[in-house]
Amino acid sequence: RGVPEEDITLIPEGTNSWQQLSASAAQIETLRMDSVLLVSDGYHNYRLLAIADELGIEAYVSPSAVASTTMNVVRESAAVSIGRITGYRRLSAFTE
Repeated sequence: RGVPEEDITLIPEGTNSWQQLSASAAQIETLRMDSVLLVSDGYHNYRLLAIADELGIEAYVSPSAVASTTMNVVRESAAVSIGRITGYRRLSAFTE
């Protein structure tokens, strides 16, 4: 059960989702990957897909087993709202 370790690529760059996915985009292109699976907290997956789309990455998401808190959901709702208006790259600059 699970994903074989050799099929997992970790890219430890960036301090937020946009920076991390932006750094990943170059590696995805280098490896000639058609699509990627992103694993994160369930409440965060919509924004991950939106950022991946903005970066031209074909992505699928899978929620982790971590439970969401009300504060996390509220923060994520605000981040998605602002990101949809300004673009996630600009939102990334606000959160540094």
